[in-house]
Amino acid sequence: MQYKQGDRVSYRNDGGHACQGTVQRVEGSGQMCKYTIMNNQTTQLEEVTHSRVEGAIS
Repeated sequence: MQYKQGDRVSYRNDGGHACQGTVQRVEGSGQMCKYTIMNNQTTQLEEVTHSRVEGAIS
């Protein structure tokens, strides 16, 4: 599943830690997609590959 701007997702950051955030930007499509996600806890923007996004949260 490809996510879109505004979706809330759970993902793994560069350190492999579980995080939650909101998709701010989407680049590419399919498995080559990259997301810019604002981390809910740190309010920092993180670049995340599609494979590190674990799923949508409500």
